[in-house]
Amino acid sequence: MDYDDNSIDNLIEQASQRYRYGDYNGGIEALKAALSIAPNNGVLHSYLSFGLIKQKRIFAAEYEAKLGLELDPNSAYAHYVLGCLLHVKKDYQAALTHLEQAIALEPENPSFLEALSAVLLDKGRLEEAKSTLTRALEIAPDDPDVLAKFGDLWLNLNDLNQAQAYYNEALMIEPQHSGSLIGKGHCLLRQGEITESKEHAIWALQQDPNDHNALTLLTNIKARQNAAMGVWWRLNTWLISGSNTRTILLLITAYIVFRVFAIGLDDAGFETISSVVSMLWLGIVAYMWVGPVWFDKKLKAELETVTLDKTF
Repeated sequence: MDYDDNSIDNLIEQASQRYRYGDYNGGIEALKAALSIAPNNGVLHSYLSFGLIKQKRIFAAEYEAKLGLELDPNSAYAHYVLGCLLHVKKDYQAALTHLEQAIALEPENPSFLEALSAVLLDKGRLEEAKSTLTRALEIAPDDPDVLAKFGDLWLNLNDLNQAQAYYNEALMIEPQHSGSLIGKGHCLLRQGEITESKEHAIWALQQDPNDHNALTLLTNIKARQNAAMGVWWRLNTWLISGSNTRTILLLITAYIVFRVFAIGLDDAGFETISSVVSMLWLGIVAYMWVGPVWFDKKLKAELETVTLDKTF
């Protein structure tokens, strides 16, 4: 099919600008318009997938990412996007495979190296993540994404001063860089600076109200401020920190332990204590069921009432 390359280039540029400032809906619409001109353009499908990943629309993103790679199997960008998607899905080994393939095709691309370092960081391979980021920083010393990822590395190591130094450097280059705002917010939260941490979270959310990482920071702040809410948030975070299989096994094991304990108390003649144990289990189940609704309501109220300090 013949199409106007200039029109597609313009639409890609529009999408890129909108993505950069968190307007993923606008970017996706621009890419859909480009795909109406060139439906078999693999790069467009991959770029569309990238926006869908940011919106956490994982099934749609996976379809577009795989289609992009199928249409253009030698595209470094297609491998990069699929690697990012697999990282979100916590399929770390597959993510590494695709990101390493992307880097093999374009070894000097700092975005690819930054994405690889993020996977290595989540796998606990800190030295490899550091060396990968160092390489990216040598290629693009003024790239705020790379600087922010270095901040994430030091935050992971709990070196808050080093982390903030990298976040501040990134923010000097791009004052509205959401990754650096959020990372610095986490540093401030660990240092007990609740108000400043909240301001950084809200600043990031003003750019993208659906920013998952900014919302996570804000929920961490609320969990710090409210003891009952904090218990639910930490329990929920711990449960979902691993694979779905691990979560299911943990819940089944907890239920079996409760049941065995309750039956043992019955057999020993402690029916009253057994009833208390059973009620405790029901209370935990109810808490985990009501918790998300209550938590979301509190978080929504926070988003509606919190405003930035004008001097920020």
